[in-house]
Amino acid sequence: TDHRPGFPIWVNLQVLHKWWGKGVSYGHQLGTSAKPWKEFFNSPPQKNSLAFVMQGVGTLEAIKHEIENDHLSNFTQLVKAETLADLLDQAKHLFSAGFFLAAGVIGRAVLEEHMRTVCDILNQTPAKARPTLYDFNQSLYAADHYSKTKMKQIDALASIGNDAAHNKSELNADDVKRMLRELPEVIESTML
Repeated sequence: TDHRPGFPIWVNLQVLHKWWGKGVSYGHQLGTSAKPWKEFFNSPPQKNSLAFVMQGVGTLEAIKHEIENDHLSNFTQLVKAETLADLLDQAKHLFSAGFFLAAGVIGRAVLEEHMRTVCDILNQTPAKARPTLYDFNQSLYAADHYSKTKMKQIDALASIGNDAAHNKSELNADDVKRMLRELPEVIESTML
């Protein structure tokens, strides 16, 4: 170790790589929540200098701050919302290509996942082992999260999605078109 001014202070390489491996493992455990720090976790330590270690410590402190202040859950919600928006775009693409049943099934899945997320955030998840979209809707309505009119609109969209999933003969493309048109507003008006 050289402590002269202007020279980097070197750290034990074995200890650095052990510490770094734990940090990378932690980044993987955070999943999509670690997206802001992805570049840091994906780059192996280039130097065994104290400056590099301090950069890593700073990153871990930033993550700790985000966790302690519940910011990671907000980030996870944004990622989930983006994923649902992508799925909704795929459903619209399938519909425009003439696959209205598939579009209806995907639309229903988007609605159900959104409702599940809102229930989780509000601690209103139904106590059933396998709650359905209907259960999520009833739970949020009972918690006064939205009006009876909104609850009935969601029921109607869920019915369209169920008909698509079960290939009901009475379902037509106009029903699915309505569902895909109304879903963004329903998601926007029921999110937190």
